[in-house]
Amino acid sequence: MISNIQRNIIIRALRIRKEQGENPEDILDKYMNLTSTDKAEIMEKLVMTADEPMSR
Repeated sequence: MISNIQRNIIIRALRIRKEQGENPEDILDKYMNLTSTDKAEIMEKLVMTADEPMSR
């Protein structure tokens, strides 16, 4: 289980890399320390926030 801060950092990184044309699922597969539950929650959140603009 990861903290909310860690989850938010990963989601932000995935959004940036997705904008650059990478597949978020392929990226998450490389995160060996995440559980399958963590990965599923991150993907769910990524999909839910896909239409929101990133604040900088």
